[in-house]
Amino acid sequence: MTLLLAPQADVSKALEAASARGIRHWLYVGEDSGWRVRAQRQELAALDLLPIGEHVERFSWELRGPYIDWIGELSVANDSLDWWASELAAKNPFMLLYSRICALAAARELIDGGLSSALVVCSSPALLECVARMAPAAERIHGGGRSVPALEPLAGRLVELWARHSPARVRDLPRVSGLARRGLDASPAYRRHLLERLGATRRDGFDGALLFTWADARSVAPDGRYRDPHFGSLPRLLREAGQRVAFVPHFIPGTDVEPLARALVASGEELLFPELYVEQGDLDDCQVRAARFAPAVPADAELHGVPVAALAREQVESLRRMHAIVLAYEATVGGLVAAGVRPERVLFPYEGHSWEQVLCWAWRRHAPGTRLIGYDNVNFSRLALSMYPARSELGRRPLPDRVVTNGETFRRILESEGYPPESIRVGCALRHEYLWEEETPAPPRAERIRVLVATSIDSGQSVELIEAALAAFAGDDAFSVLVKLHPAVDERTVRGLLGPAAQAPNVSFESAPMPELLGRADVLLYKYTVVCYEALAHGVPCVFVKSETGLDLDQLEPYPELRRAARSPAELRAAVEELSAMEGGERVAWEERARAAVREALAPVDGACVGAFLG
Repeated sequence: MTLLLAPQADVSKALEAASARGIRHWLYVGEDSGWRVRAQRQELAALDLLPIGEHVERFSWELRGPYIDWIGELSVANDSLDWWASELAAKNPFMLLYSRICALAAARELIDGGLSSALVVCSSPALLECVARMAPAAERIHGGGRSVPALEPLAGRLVELWARHSPARVRDLPRVSGLARRGLDASPAYRRHLLERLGATRRDGFDGALLFTWADARSVAPDGRYRDPHFGSLPRLLREAGQRVAFVPHFIPGTDVEPLARALVASGEELLFPELYVEQGDLDDCQVRAARFAPAVPADAELHGVPVAALAREQVESLRRMHAIVLAYEATVGGLVAAGVRPERVLFPYEGHSWEQVLCWAWRRHAPGTRLIGYDNVNFSRLALSMYPARSELGRRPLPDRVVTNGETFRRILESEGYPPESIRVGCALRHEYLWEEETPAPPRAERIRVLVATSIDSGQSVELIEAALAAFAGDDAFSVLVKLHPAVDERTVRGLLGPAAQAPNVSFESAPMPELLGRADVLLYKYTVVCYEALAHGVPCVFVKSETGLDLDQLEPYPELRRAARSPAELRAAVEELSAMEGGERVAWEERARAAVREALAPVDGACVGAFLG
């Protein structure tokens, strides 16, 4: 019996080798849920997938503390602006490192437990090398050349050079191809030229409340007015309290920049576009620094016997371009201060990301008197590791002076995880005011059990969630499946990764607003999304669908008694049937507990909650 090791990019070649050796199973060691779903149906359909999700879930909790402490040790050794700009320092779970460490731990357990005949597919070269060391007798299937996606960074650099040196002609380039358009949208030189052409000007001098935020299609209302999807009604409340308010909007990667820029400029809002405050030489310096970044990571680093050094170095190497973008936040702050922008306070969505760390570092360097306030961006899972500094990082890591939470729930979580209590204030749910405008009755029962599937912003995670729902309910007339994609998820991409079950007559992809859909749903299926709290407020029970591939970040983690969790189609079906059958006193008691939990997590907005940002 044989173990075959293969990179994710070469499964076709690996399948031939597995067939020749009589191998009938495959194991995925990686984090790409969308790829795994597609391969399970297409390239590797002839083999049976070995389940690994329960192992990954267990290790995600067993290794959590050691991982945070290990990053803390690295922070002590590498303390610098370049370090805090890195995803390694930030611990962002969506930047793959921790997912891969947990997948590697799970693979080691299976191999040590006697796994002797399988095709083991790894999502990255470093994972493949680590698994190979764990199974020295395994046979490796080598790749056959460079993949097409490797061309995209080169194309992006070429477009950037064109945008920098031929700004008058660059507006015609988007007609060439989607690849060229993406390259342009990612080019600071192009964005600056575009903003200037649209009439945006650099505004000098400011001393009020400056809000760093992300911009996408949600940032402009149908009537053309600016609206911020991350701060909700906070700008209005600040202005009512006598504060002058301005925004520093960064375009969300993947956004179609030209129409959004046009709408933002026309909105009349006070917007300080970062592209207008940074010189090209500063951006070039950021690229040089990112290219040279080489943090000290001990070669023998491991977490409970799981080797992690190679995976950490791989992350650094693969994210150098992002590292340069994050470093540019320091240049942006320097440019703003040089232009006389010296706000009394700076506010930003708090998720503990690398750009937030650079933002705090830069304001303390360039304008030390500025108050730095992070507004909790609604993350309740303790696997959102970037939210939790290691104890050794306190006093070193550039944290905000204050974190304002959406309610009591996250304050309690932060304090229990060692966050300095004097730096926390309880605020209110400024993005979820509608939940408290009027009490929403539970939806009336229908002939079918209506299962609403609410996806996250991640396409692969969305595919995995929908796939689980289809496996449990597609084609069954006792159920109707309503799929609501996150606004940033492309429906065509998702449908392309799903199988024929997505065309079942009882399955529909919905475009109606989430409150309307919750008004006609019996049960919500979710992964990493705060929609589960909206469901509780509407009296809709929830099922958290666990992953077979990545980390399980459950927003209802603080209230496990209010939801069910399921991994297999059978578990999912049983959970939905149990929840939809609740009635009488049991149902009333659940609804009371659910609404109390929502009030605790997403506190109602009142005129006093702005004090958490100002006091």
